[in-house]
Amino acid sequence: MIEEKVFGPLTFKQFICGAIGVGFMFFLEPKLVGITKYVVLFSLGVVTMLGIQRFKPKDISIEDLETELEMKASSMEGEAFLQMLRQKIANVSAQMSIRKSRGLSEDPKLSEVAKVLHKIFDKHQSR
Repeated sequence: MIEEKVFGPLTFKQFICGAIGVGFMFFLEPKLVGITKYVVLFSLGVVTMLGIQRFKPKDISIEDLETELEMKASSMEGEAFLQMLRQKIANVSAQMSIRKSRGLSEDPKLSEVAKVLHKIFDKHQSR
């Protein structure tokens, strides 16, 4: 699923990872001396960047969306999964409404995602 960008180009998880890395650097910087300072700070910077990359949301094609949602359903409790689907449907509907209110043409990808979400929701709601 699409993870919302909360802090500029970063998701919430990426922001937290970066904040922890910068916090460690800020805390350790005055305590280190000489070349050790630069080696440790550089290493922390690399680890922080790798952590941010680790939490990068993966792109899912529309063709794979249904499969991904079914896998998510098997790992979540029924009502929690339905609640997550309701939220995703609301997000997609809001994006479609915003596009329409701005006079933009309908995005076929958004329409397709909405259809898949409704299909999965109806399937799991009837269980």
